[in-house]
Amino acid sequence: MQLVSILLIFLIKMIIKNIKLENGYSMIETIIYLAIFTFISIFVINSFIIIMSSFWVTHSNRNILESGITSLERITREIREAESAIINENEIILTNDEDTVSFELEDGLINMYENSILIGNLTNPNMIVSDLSFASISTTESQGVKIQMTISNNNTNNPRSEIFNNTIILRGSY
Repeated sequence: MQLVSILLIFLIKMIIKNIKLENGYSMIETIIYLAIFTFISIFVINSFIIIMSSFWVTHSNRNILESGITSLERITREIREAESAIINENEIILTNDEDTVSFELEDGLINMYENSILIGNLTNPNMIVSDLSFASISTTESQGVKIQMTISNNNTNNPRSEIFNNTIILRGSY
């Protein structure tokens, strides 16, 4: 019986000793695990950086398009409602029975005036309108206005600009 208990204690000690050896990590295993973790971390961080830069490019493009579309839509609506248009270099003055509406390019922003009172800015403050031109189109039967504007972002990391064009016929001239 004593021999069995000595053998049992010996086996338990060997099992505990083997378990301790199997649970520990050698230096090579630690280096390999750290290398794998480093590569995975670099991949995840790089993916995150790419996603964020893509997001900011998309955000900037959306702001340019939103500014261009909303300002062009408002100018187009006012021109369609106008009976006459007076065109200067970067300005258009529209008149109808009730009031006078004008659009001007000032300091990179398109400002809207109604009866010579500033109504507001039509573009996003983070966007710069570098060109706003109006051209009169006259035929024997109608009068129209061609608009061209260039809007760019003021982001130095991702400079981008878009050109917007539209041609509108004045009310009652067709």
